[in-house]
Amino acid sequence: MLKVLVLSSKKIPNFFIVGGPKCGTTSLSEYLRQHSNVFFTYQKEPHYWASDLPRDKRITTLENYVALFDNIQPEHVAYGEGSVWTLYSKVALSRIHEFNPDAKIIVMLRNPLEVALSLHSFWFSISMEDQMQFEKAWNMQQERSEGKSLPRASKVKELYLYRDIGMFGEQLTKALAIFPKDQIKIVFFEDFVKDTKKIYDEILTFIGVTNLEEKIDFEVHNENQTYRSSHFANLVRKVPTLLEPYINKFKQVTGIKNLRIMTYVKEFEKKFNSKPGKRKTIDNELKKTIISEFYDDIKIVEEITNRDLSHWYKEIL
Repeated sequence: MLKVLVLSSKKIPNFFIVGGPKCGTTSLSEYLRQHSNVFFTYQKEPHYWASDLPRDKRITTLENYVALFDNIQPEHVAYGEGSVWTLYSKVALSRIHEFNPDAKIIVMLRNPLEVALSLHSFWFSISMEDQMQFEKAWNMQQERSEGKSLPRASKVKELYLYRDIGMFGEQLTKALAIFPKDQIKIVFFEDFVKDTKKIYDEILTFIGVTNLEEKIDFEVHNENQTYRSSHFANLVRKVPTLLEPYINKFKQVTGIKNLRIMTYVKEFEKKFNSKPGKRKTIDNELKKTIISEFYDDIKIVEEITNRDLSHWYKEIL
């Protein structure tokens, strides 16, 4: 039995943002966190369920994971987290289903070529990728899949397999074999950008929140950027997690529900250590090669979502 019915009477998450990476999950989590009827974990990505993808900040015990939800209040009707590698993981969704088979699953999708470019740029900006040129990193995927030529910052080879990460059709097929379709909400990044409020309201309704009138700051989070010092960025990002036990205690004593610590940390980092980063561009031949590799999988996404995604692969038509 799953840890004595999940440590008895504790509240457990009833929705999960499961990925994909660089598809708007950080912005969505920040918007949901602002709503008075939603509890979202202070640590956006506990990574507990993806035991096959070890991460430095991963929560490793069920007790510590469930403790992330200790501050759920009576007004909260939806409580969740946003570990972005859940959809990609080979085991996470099955483990979540065992934990809570009634959970709502939110999947955010984007053109896989854009995901690969954006993820590579992000990894490089925080010193988790040692290849500045995307083309070189793309061409190294085979040897990296064998555990060779990995960056010193991380030896988790799966995080550098940009092609596999963008195989959303394959990942959706797996998700639908575990959870019923009515428990999965698929959101396209382009729709989220075009009409954020509309998609946000749809997601609130999906997770059981009926109050759609609260004022939300729809600031874009996790935009493409580079850091003046990646080491300083990594240090700053550890602050909220290190302070979390003290912050939770302070909330309990004072009754204050939202100290907005993460907001202040991000504002500090943005002001003192970030600068705009230009979107990467690649030559047309490489673009066609990569799109060709994603083509069959994109067709699966089209079939599952009943949506025309030909603008994702128009270069090879």
